[in-house]
Amino acid sequence: AREWWSQARKKAAALVLVMTIAAGVYGVLRLLLSLIRRRISAPGGEGWAAYFPNTGEAIWRAVSRALPPFAAATTLYGGLAGSELLTATVDELALAGLKAFAVFIGIRAVAEASLAPTPSGFRLLDFASAPKLLRMAKLLAAVFAIDTLLRDVVRVLYLPLEIGVVQTAVTNLAYAAVLAALIRMPLASYEAATVQPPSRFGPLWVKAPVTIAALAILATTLAGYVALGRFISTQVMLVGLTVFVMLLAHAIIRRAAGALADGERPMGRILGSKLGLDSERTSYVTRLIIGVVDTVLLLIAVPLILLTWGYTRDDFIDWLKAGIVGFEIGRFQISLVRILLALGLFLVLLFLTRAFQRWLDRSVLTPARVDRSIAHSVLMGVGYTGVGLAIIFALSYAGLDFTQLAIVAGALSLGIGFGLQAIFNNFVSGIILLIERPVKVGDWIVVNGQEGFVRRINVRATEIETFDRSSLIIPNSELITGTVTNWTHRNAIGRLVVYVRVSYKADPEQVIAILRRVAEESPSILREPEPSVVFEDFGESAMIFSLRAFVPDVMRRLAVQTELRLAIAKAFREAGIEIPYQQHQITFPTWMGGSKG
Repeated sequence: AREWWSQARKKAAALVLVMTIAAGVYGVLRLLLSLIRRRISAPGGEGWAAYFPNTGEAIWRAVSRALPPFAAATTLYGGLAGSELLTATVDELALAGLKAFAVFIGIRAVAEASLAPTPSGFRLLDFASAPKLLRMAKLLAAVFAIDTLLRDVVRVLYLPLEIGVVQTAVTNLAYAAVLAALIRMPLASYEAATVQPPSRFGPLWVKAPVTIAALAILATTLAGYVALGRFISTQVMLVGLTVFVMLLAHAIIRRAAGALADGERPMGRILGSKLGLDSERTSYVTRLIIGVVDTVLLLIAVPLILLTWGYTRDDFIDWLKAGIVGFEIGRFQISLVRILLALGLFLVLLFLTRAFQRWLDRSVLTPARVDRSIAHSVLMGVGYTGVGLAIIFALSYAGLDFTQLAIVAGALSLGIGFGLQAIFNNFVSGIILLIERPVKVGDWIVVNGQEGFVRRINVRATEIETFDRSSLIIPNSELITGTVTNWTHRNAIGRLVVYVRVSYKADPEQVIAILRRVAEESPSILREPEPSVVFEDFGESAMIFSLRAFVPDVMRRLAVQTELRLAIAKAFREAGIEIPYQQHQITFPTWMGGSKG
C-alpha cells in the first residue's frame, strides 16, 4: 500500500486526469442515454419503444442504470493500469473490486427493471409485494458482491485461514437471514392479491426449496461445516439468479407478444395490414412465439443450472452423442434424435394428408357437386388412411421392428377384451357407418326418442344437432346395433298427415272432396303417389278425417302442414262447414230431478 501511495503521489497529475476522464464518461453516458430516451419516447416516435412502450421503458431503465457506472469504473481501472499506477497486488485488488461492483450494479439493474414501476406504473413482474422484493434483491446483490470481494481480498493478500473461515461463516449467516426474510414474504401477483389476501407460505413449490436451503446453510455453518454451507449458498444464489433472469425474459416476451396481438399498437397494425393476419391468426402467432421462446429459455436454463451443480461441458457432449447415436435398453436401440425426426415425419405426413383432403374437397368433390354425405365419407376415409400410413412410416423410421409387435398386439387384444372393448366397438362401428352409410352427414334421424341432423361421424361417436341447436353425442355402436329412423336415407320424399274434425251436420262426401281438392291445388304436394283422404272415425262430437300426402322434401313437412291447414280452414269457411268444439252431454239421475229419458 505504501509503495502504491508513493507511486500515486509521483503521478498525481495522471491520477487526476484518469479520475476526471472516468467522471466525464459517466456524465456523458448519462446525458446521452437521457437524450436517446427522450427521442424514442417522444409522441409519434418510430423507435422500438414506440412499439413496446412499457417493456421498452423497463429495459431501457436497466441499461441506463447499469451502463454509466460500469463504463466509468472500467475506464478508471483501464486508465490506472495504463498509467502504471497499479502494482501487481493492487491491480488484482482493483480487478476484484471491479468484478464485485459489476455484479452488484448488474443484479440491481435487473431487479429494478423487473420490480420497480415505470412512470406509467407498469412492472414487468407485477407482484403485490414488489417494493419489498426489490429491497430484498438489492440486499442480496450487496451480500453477494461483498462476499465476492472479500474472498478475492483473502486470496490476494494471503490472509490467515481463520479470517477466511470467519468471513465465509458470516456470509453464510447473511445469506440464511436474507432467505428467511424472503420466506416470510408473500409472492402473489397484484391481481390475485386484490381478490384474496396472499399467504406468507405460498407458493409452496417456491417456499419449500428456499426454506430447506436456508435451514441447510444455517445448520452446516453452525455445525462447523463452513465450506459446505458456502457451497449451498452459492448454488442457491446462482440457481435463483438463473431462474429470475429466465422468468424476466419470459415476462418480456409475453409483454412483447401482447403488443403484437394488440391491433392498436404499431406492431399489431403491421401484422394486421402488411401481413394480412386477422385477430385470430395474430393470436395464434403470438402463442406460437411464446411457446418457442419458452422452450428455448428452458433449454438454456437447464444446462446453466446443471453447470452450477458441478456438471462439465464433457458431460453435455456425452449426452448429446447419446441422443444422436442412441443407446440400448435391452434389445431396443433408442435414439432421441431419431425419435424427434420420426415425430417430425409424422407431422409432415399428417399436414400433407390434411392438405390433400382440403384440395380434394375444394377442387374435386365440390365442383363435381358430389353429395355432401358421400364427400364426407370419402374425406374421412382419406384422413384415416393418411393418419395410418403416417403412423406406420414414423414408427418404421424410428427403428421399431414390426415383427416384435406380436407381444404388444397380444396385450392390446387382452386390453380390448376388458377395458377397451367399448372404445374398440365404437371405432369399428364408425368404420362400418362410413362404408355401409346407413346414416350419413346431413340425414334426419331419430334415435332413442331423440331426433336431429347428423353433423359429423367421428371415430368414436356421431354428433347430431337437434332442432333446438344442441349437440347430441351418440356412440357409433348404438347406431349399428340399435333401431334408427332415418327420414332421408335414400331420398328426401316424406309423407305427412293432417287430421281434420268436422261437425255431424256436414256432408262427409263434400268434406272428402274439399280435402282432396285442397291437396291437388297445393304446389308442395306430389302428384305421384297421389294424395288420399281417409274417414278415420266417428268422434264424440265430430267426424274425424285425415289427409295423407307426400312432399318432395321431408324437411318442409311442418311448413307444408301449415299451408294445408290454412287452405282447409279457408275452404271450410267458404262451404259453411263447421269445425266444432268438443261437446259433452251431462244427464242427471231421476232422484235429482232429471228426465227419465
